Amino acid sequence: MTFENRNPILYEKSTKRDLPSQEELDIDSEDVVDVQEVFELISEIADPEYTDMTLEQLGIVKPELITIDNNKKTIDVMFTPTIPECSMPSLIGLCIKAMLTRCLPAYKVQVRVEPGTHSQDQQISRQLSDKERFSAALEGKNLLSIINQCLNIKWKHRSLFSWVHHDNST
Repeated sequence: MTFENRNPILYEKSTKRDLPSQEELDIDSEDVVDVQEVFELISEIADPEYTDMTLEQLGIVKPELITIDNNKKTIDVMFTPTIPECSMPSLIGLCIKAMLTRCLPAYKVQVRVEPGTHSQDQQISRQLSDKERFSAALEGKNLLSIINQCLNIKWKHRSLFSWVHHDNST
């Protein structure tokens, strides 16, 4: 395997709170969401290219790029690809959006590439905002498998992804 970014910069992991329990992720919960909670949900997503590293370790996601409006029930996450020519931002964005949509279904989630950090940041951000594209991506068996692999780095023993149909007959 050849890597686009042969020497990614690794960042120190932040100190985290305990992960929320399944009950705390209950759809009917009226709790407010904070930046740290959202960051903890997305920081442990595996990078699609460097599968043994997380988005946090590669500096792709940062708490200061997360905005939450609990009154409007919106979450806005910007992320920074490791290099301006990275071919993975669409997949990274889909992983972030899939994680937050599943874990915080009461919130409208917007995921964007941080402006100026990628050669196609505006185009990719528009694609990630397209509801039909997002739904179609989650219906594609191969793409969904890749997304689930990236998400499962931290959530292997949780039933968070019970909404995904796994066909073991193939």
